[in-house]
Amino acid sequence: MICLSLADWIVELLVEPPALAAQVAQRYAPFACANVGAADLRVAVSFETGGDTAYSLLQAPVVAKGEEYLLDAREFYGMIAPLRGQAELRMRSVVPAREIEYFLRVALALFAWARGGLLAHGAAIQDGDAAFLFIGQSGSGKSTLVSLSRGRHGVVALGDDLVLLKPAGQGWRVYGTPFWNAQTGMRAGQTASGPLKAIYKLVQDQDVFVEPMSSAAAAAELLANCPVVNSQGALLPELMQRCRELAQAVAIQKLHFRKDDAFWDVISC
Repeated sequence: MICLSLADWIVELLVEPPALAAQVAQRYAPFACANVGAADLRVAVSFETGGDTAYSLLQAPVVAKGEEYLLDAREFYGMIAPLRGQAELRMRSVVPAREIEYFLRVALALFAWARGGLLAHGAAIQDGDAAFLFIGQSGSGKSTLVSLSRGRHGVVALGDDLVLLKPAGQGWRVYGTPFWNAQTGMRAGQTASGPLKAIYKLVQDQDVFVEPMSSAAAAAELLANCPVVNSQGALLPELMQRCRELAQAVAIQKLHFRKDDAFWDVISC
Protein backbone atom coordinates (compact mmCIF):
# COMPACT_ATOMS: atom_id res chain seq x y z
CA MET A 1 0.00 0.00 0.00
CA ILE A 2 1.16 3.51 -0.87
CA CYS A 3 0.04 6.38 1.35
CA LEU A 4 0.12 9.96 0.05
CA SER A 5 -0.75 13.34 1.53
CA LEU A 6 -2.37 15.63 -1.05
CA ALA A 7 -3.81 18.95 0.13
CA ASP A 8 -3.94 17.47 3.65
CA TRP A 9 -6.11 14.60 2.38
CA ILE A 10 -4.78 11.08 2.87
CA VAL A 11 -4.85 9.05 -0.34
CA GLU A 12 -4.16 5.31 -0.22
CA LEU A 13 -3.08 3.53 -3.40
CA LEU A 14 -3.41 -0.24 -3.57
CA VAL A 15 -1.49 -1.22 -6.69
CA GLU A 16 -0.90 -4.67 -8.20
CA PRO A 17 1.44 -6.18 -9.27
CA PRO A 18 4.32 -5.27 -6.89
CA ALA A 19 6.64 -4.10 -9.68
CA LEU A 20 4.09 -1.52 -10.77
CA ALA A 21 3.49 -0.52 -7.15
CA ALA A 22 7.21 0.18 -6.74
CA GLN A 23 7.18 2.38 -9.84
CA VAL A 24 4.17 4.31 -8.60
CA ALA A 25 5.68 4.73 -5.13
CA GLN A 26 8.82 6.23 -6.65
CA ARG A 27 6.79 8.61 -8.85
CA TYR A 28 4.90 10.08 -5.89
CA ALA A 29 7.62 9.74 -3.24
CA PRO A 30 7.68 13.46 -2.28
CA PHE A 31 4.05 13.12 -1.13
CA ALA A 32 4.53 9.89 0.84
CA CYS A 33 3.16 9.82 4.38
CA ALA A 34 2.70 7.35 7.20
CA ASN A 35 -0.26 5.01 6.99
CA VAL A 36 -2.59 6.27 9.69
CA GLY A 37 -5.47 3.93 8.83
CA ALA A 38 -7.96 6.69 8.07
CA ALA A 39 -7.65 7.42 4.37
CA ASP A 40 -9.90 10.05 2.80
CA LEU A 41 -9.61 8.44 -0.64
CA ARG A 42 -8.72 4.81 -1.42
CA VAL A 43 -7.71 3.93 -4.97
CA ALA A 44 -7.29 0.28 -6.03
CA VAL A 45 -5.38 -0.42 -9.24
CA SER A 46 -4.94 -3.78 -10.97
CA PHE A 47 -2.94 -4.29 -14.13
CA GLU A 48 -2.47 -7.01 -16.71
CA THR A 49 0.30 -6.96 -19.27
CA GLY A 50 -0.49 -6.42 -22.90
CA GLY A 51 -3.06 -4.04 -24.23
CA ASP A 52 -3.49 -2.23 -27.51
CA THR A 53 -1.25 0.82 -27.96
CA ALA A 54 -4.04 2.48 -29.94
CA TYR A 55 -6.13 2.86 -26.79
CA SER A 56 -5.57 5.11 -23.80
CA LEU A 57 -7.61 5.99 -20.75
CA LEU A 58 -7.40 9.61 -21.92
CA GLN A 59 -9.90 8.66 -24.63
CA ALA A 60 -12.48 7.31 -22.19
CA PRO A 61 -15.32 9.71 -21.32
CA VAL A 62 -16.21 10.32 -17.68
CA VAL A 63 -19.84 9.23 -17.34
CA ALA A 64 -21.95 9.85 -14.24
CA LYS A 65 -24.02 6.93 -12.97
CA GLY A 66 -25.76 7.81 -9.74
CA GLU A 67 -23.11 8.78 -7.21
CA GLU A 68 -20.38 7.06 -9.24
CA TYR A 69 -18.36 8.15 -12.26
CA LEU A 70 -17.24 5.56 -14.79
CA LEU A 71 -14.43 5.50 -17.31
CA ASP A 72 -15.33 2.41 -19.29
CA ALA A 73 -13.53 1.70 -22.53
CA ARG A 74 -11.63 -1.01 -24.35
CA GLU A 75 -8.76 -2.25 -22.15
CA PHE A 76 -9.92 -0.15 -19.16
CA TYR A 77 -12.52 0.01 -16.43
CA GLY A 78 -12.45 2.89 -13.98
CA MET A 79 -14.90 3.71 -11.20
CA ILE A 80 -14.79 6.75 -8.91
CA ALA A 81 -17.19 7.21 -5.99
CA PRO A 82 -16.10 10.56 -4.52
CA LEU A 83 -18.73 10.67 -1.77
CA ARG A 84 -17.56 7.28 -0.49
CA GLY A 85 -13.89 8.13 -1.00
CA GLN A 86 -13.33 5.09 -3.22
CA ALA A 87 -11.95 4.53 -6.71
CA GLU A 88 -10.93 1.51 -8.77
CA LEU A 89 -8.99 1.08 -12.00
CA ARG A 90 -8.59 -2.20 -13.88
CA MET A 91 -6.55 -2.10 -17.05
CA ARG A 92 -4.41 -3.71 -19.69
CA SER A 93 -1.81 -1.27 -20.98
CA VAL A 94 1.74 -1.00 -22.24
CA VAL A 95 2.13 2.30 -20.30
CA PRO A 96 0.35 1.62 -16.97
CA ALA A 97 2.07 4.41 -15.02
CA ARG A 98 0.74 7.00 -17.47
CA GLU A 99 -2.80 5.63 -17.16
CA ILE A 100 -2.60 5.67 -13.35
CA GLU A 101 -1.47 9.30 -13.44
CA TYR A 102 -4.42 10.31 -15.58
CA PHE A 103 -6.87 8.32 -13.44
CA LEU A 104 -5.57 9.98 -10.27
CA ARG A 105 -6.11 13.40 -11.81
CA VAL A 106 -9.71 12.54 -12.61
CA ALA A 107 -10.33 10.95 -9.22
CA LEU A 108 -8.86 13.92 -7.33
CA ALA A 109 -10.85 16.42 -9.38
CA LEU A 110 -14.11 14.67 -8.45
CA PHE A 111 -13.05 13.98 -4.86
CA ALA A 112 -11.96 17.60 -4.27
CA TRP A 113 -15.26 18.76 -5.69
CA ALA A 114 -17.19 16.50 -3.33
CA ARG A 115 -15.19 17.89 -0.38
CA GLY A 116 -15.89 21.53 -1.21
CA GLY A 117 -12.64 22.22 -3.07
CA LEU A 118 -11.50 22.42 -6.68
CA LEU A 119 -8.75 20.99 -8.84
CA ALA A 120 -7.70 23.96 -10.97
CA HIS A 121 -5.86 24.07 -14.28
CA GLY A 122 -3.31 26.70 -13.35
CA ALA A 123 0.10 27.60 -12.04
CA ALA A 124 0.53 28.62 -8.41
CA ILE A 125 3.47 30.60 -7.05
CA GLN A 126 4.04 31.46 -3.41
CA ASP A 127 5.83 34.64 -2.38
CA GLY A 128 6.43 34.70 1.35
CA ASP A 129 3.09 34.06 3.04
CA ALA A 130 0.95 34.82 -0.04
CA ALA A 131 0.15 32.56 -2.98
CA PHE A 132 -0.97 33.60 -6.44
CA LEU A 133 -2.89 31.47 -8.94
CA PHE A 134 -2.43 31.98 -12.68
CA ILE A 135 -5.08 30.42 -14.91
CA GLY A 136 -5.38 29.97 -18.63
CA GLN A 137 -5.66 27.31 -21.28
CA SER A 138 -2.65 25.35 -22.49
CA GLY A 139 -0.11 27.67 -24.07
CA SER A 140 -1.22 30.75 -22.14
CA GLY A 141 2.10 31.00 -20.27
CA LYS A 142 1.65 29.23 -16.92
CA SER A 143 4.91 27.28 -17.13
CA THR A 144 6.63 30.38 -18.50
CA LEU A 145 5.72 32.38 -15.38
CA VAL A 146 7.02 29.58 -13.18
CA SER A 147 10.30 29.53 -15.11
CA LEU A 148 10.63 33.33 -14.96
CA SER A 149 10.13 33.27 -11.18
CA ARG A 150 12.95 30.83 -10.45
CA GLY A 151 15.75 32.37 -8.45
CA ARG A 152 13.59 35.17 -7.12
CA HIS A 153 14.16 35.47 -3.36
CA GLY A 154 11.39 33.95 -1.26
CA VAL A 155 9.43 32.66 -4.26
CA VAL A 156 8.52 28.99 -4.77
CA ALA A 157 6.28 27.39 -7.39
CA LEU A 158 3.55 25.06 -6.12
CA GLY A 159 2.67 23.82 -9.60
CA ASP A 160 2.49 24.73 -13.27
CA ASP A 161 -0.44 22.63 -14.51
CA LEU A 162 -2.87 21.40 -11.83
CA VAL A 163 -3.20 22.62 -8.24
CA LEU A 164 -5.75 21.98 -5.50
CA LEU A 165 -7.87 24.69 -3.89
CA LYS A 166 -9.66 24.35 -0.55
CA PRO A 167 -11.73 26.82 1.50
CA ALA A 168 -9.84 28.07 4.54
CA GLY A 169 -11.54 30.41 6.98
CA GLN A 170 -12.83 33.42 5.07
CA GLY A 171 -10.61 32.67 2.08
CA TRP A 172 -9.03 29.82 0.16
CA ARG A 173 -5.76 27.93 0.29
CA VAL A 174 -3.82 26.57 -2.70
CA TYR A 175 -1.83 23.33 -2.55
CA GLY A 176 0.86 21.93 -4.81
CA THR A 177 0.32 18.57 -6.49
CA PRO A 178 2.48 16.05 -8.38
CA PHE A 179 0.69 16.99 -11.60
CA TRP A 180 3.10 19.25 -13.46
CA ASN A 181 3.96 19.55 -17.12
CA ALA A 182 6.25 16.65 -17.96
CA GLN A 183 9.16 18.84 -19.08
CA THR A 184 9.27 20.77 -15.80
CA GLY A 185 12.02 19.19 -13.73
CA MET A 186 12.46 21.60 -10.81
CA ARG A 187 9.54 21.02 -8.43
CA ALA A 188 10.86 22.08 -5.05
CA GLY A 189 7.55 23.60 -3.93
CA GLN A 190 5.22 20.86 -5.09
CA THR A 191 4.35 19.75 -1.55
CA ALA A 192 3.92 23.29 -0.22
CA SER A 193 0.75 25.35 0.24
CA GLY A 194 -0.23 28.92 0.99
CA PRO A 195 -3.19 31.27 1.46
CA LEU A 196 -4.52 32.39 -1.91
CA LYS A 197 -4.11 36.15 -2.27
CA ALA A 198 -5.12 36.73 -5.90
CA ILE A 199 -5.99 34.98 -9.16
CA TYR A 200 -4.85 36.18 -12.57
CA LYS A 201 -6.00 35.20 -16.04
CA LEU A 202 -2.92 35.29 -18.25
CA VAL A 203 -2.74 37.47 -21.35
CA GLN A 204 0.50 37.52 -23.34
CA ASP A 205 1.37 41.11 -24.28
CA GLN A 206 4.24 43.51 -24.88
CA ASP A 207 3.15 45.64 -21.92
CA VAL A 208 2.83 44.58 -18.30
CA PHE A 209 -0.30 45.59 -16.37
CA VAL A 210 -3.35 44.23 -14.61
CA GLU A 211 -6.86 44.72 -15.91
CA PRO A 212 -10.08 44.40 -13.90
CA MET A 213 -12.59 41.68 -14.69
CA SER A 214 -16.32 41.65 -14.03
CA SER A 215 -17.51 39.14 -11.46
CA ALA A 216 -19.39 37.22 -14.15
CA ALA A 217 -16.33 37.00 -16.40
CA ALA A 218 -14.15 35.98 -13.45
CA ALA A 219 -16.50 33.15 -12.47
CA ALA A 220 -16.69 31.96 -16.08
CA GLU A 221 -12.89 31.85 -16.35
CA LEU A 222 -12.66 29.82 -13.17
CA LEU A 223 -15.30 27.39 -14.41
CA ALA A 224 -13.40 26.91 -17.68
CA ASN A 225 -10.31 25.91 -15.67
CA CYS A 226 -11.93 23.27 -13.46
CA PRO A 227 -11.21 20.12 -15.49
CA VAL A 228 -13.38 16.99 -15.29
CA VAL A 229 -16.02 18.63 -13.09
CA ASN A 230 -16.85 21.17 -15.81
CA SER A 231 -17.58 18.31 -18.21
CA GLN A 232 -20.44 17.04 -16.04
CA GLY A 233 -23.63 18.85 -17.01
CA ALA A 234 -25.44 18.01 -13.78
CA LEU A 235 -22.70 19.68 -11.74
CA LEU A 236 -22.47 22.91 -13.74
CA PRO A 237 -25.00 25.04 -11.79
CA GLU A 238 -23.33 24.25 -8.46
CA LEU A 239 -19.87 24.60 -10.01
CA MET A 240 -20.73 28.07 -11.28
CA GLN A 241 -21.95 29.04 -7.82
CA ARG A 242 -18.73 27.77 -6.24
CA CYS A 243 -16.71 29.74 -8.77
CA ARG A 244 -18.74 32.86 -7.95
CA GLU A 245 -17.98 32.35 -4.26
CA LEU A 246 -14.28 31.96 -4.99
CA ALA A 247 -14.32 35.08 -7.18
CA GLN A 248 -15.94 37.02 -4.33
CA ALA A 249 -13.43 35.79 -1.77
CA VAL A 250 -10.27 36.27 -3.88
CA ALA A 251 -9.62 39.11 -6.32
CA ILE A 252 -9.44 37.98 -9.98
CA GLN A 253 -7.88 40.17 -12.68
CA LYS A 254 -6.28 39.81 -16.08
CA LEU A 255 -2.50 39.90 -16.04
CA HIS A 256 -0.87 41.20 -19.20
CA PHE A 257 2.74 40.03 -19.22
CA ARG A 258 5.77 39.51 -21.40
CA LYS A 259 8.64 37.02 -21.10
CA ASP A 260 10.45 38.62 -18.18
CA ASP A 261 9.78 38.89 -14.46
CA ALA A 262 8.40 42.45 -14.60
CA PHE A 263 4.93 41.05 -13.81
CA TRP A 264 6.01 40.78 -10.15
CA ASP A 265 6.06 44.58 -9.98
CA VAL A 266 2.33 44.74 -10.65
CA ILE A 267 1.05 41.70 -8.75
CA SER A 268 3.00 42.45 -5.55
CA CYS A 269 1.48 45.91 -5.14
